[in-house]
This record gives sequence, structure tokens and C-alpha cells, in this order.
Amino acid sequence: MSKFLLIPDASETPYPEIPYVQNIVAKEVSSLLDVGCCKGRVWKSAYSVGCDVFLGWLKEGKKYYDDVVVCDLGHYFPFIDNAFSTVLSVAVIEHLPSDKGEHFVSEMERVGRKLVIITTPSYPSFNCKKGENPYGVHLSYWSASFFKRRGYAIRGFGF
Repeated sequence: MSKFLLIPDASETPYPEIPYVQNIVAKEVSSLLDVGCCKGRVWKSAYSVGCDVFLGWLKEGKKYYDDVVVCDLGHYFPFIDNAFSTVLSVAVIEHLPSDKGEHFVSEMERVGRKLVIITTPSYPSFNCKKGENPYGVHLSYWSASFFKRRGYAIRGFGF
């Protein structure tokens, strides 16, 4: 299984890594799980599932995914082992408490069979506000070294 950590810079452009991820997904994906999918994104894959803990965003995400699933991202994901060719999480792990993050990564690896992609900021950022989503606050910071120890290839943006 290939594993990538993408680290965006502190640019003013939200999610500068998205075009890079979309390019990978368009080429290599037959089934996709978007973990912490928010309101949804357009991923060109044969079959896609969005999962999130916040029901308000999943309702909007239905227009982007073949299926949406409510799941607590800090616990067991409700999918069988190797269920998806690709498992993706864009800027989600930092919203989990530190004690839940490692389990989150293990669950992504468990349900993915070919490719796991995780993005997280390269800097600690604890000034994020809740907004409409009560889970929107950053609760932890994840270093590249954590992911390197787990066998992830690191790709950076802006450094």
C-alpha cells in the first residue's frame, strides 16, 4: 500500500493541496473513502463514499458522493478491511484530540487497500473557530516525523 502525507503551506488559498490530490484520484482510484468529507468535494472515481461526524455537512455532501455515512472519526470506521482502493482525509486529523489521531490513521490504513492520502498543516494552528461545525476547532498538531515512522512518503507545499 502506498501512503502519502501532504503538507500544505500557510497560504491564504484554502486547501492548496486539493488540485494535487484530484490529479492522483483521477488517475488511480476505483473506489474512494473521503474521511471527514465536510460538505463534499468532486473526486473523479468510479465509486465514492463520504464519511463525517457532522450530519449537517453530510446532507450537503450527498450530491458529491455515491453514499454518505455518519461515523465518529476518532473510533472504529464502519467498513470492512480493504473496502476501498483509496482512503483520503483532507485537513481532518488536526481536529481530533492527540489520543485519537493515531487510531484515526490506523483505521484509514485498515479500510484502504492501495493508497492512503492524509493532509494536515505543517504548523500548529489552534486558533481555528468552530463556525457552523462544532467539530471545526483544531485540537492537535501532527508532525511529518510521526507519519515517516509509519511509512508515509511526505509531499510538501510552500517549503
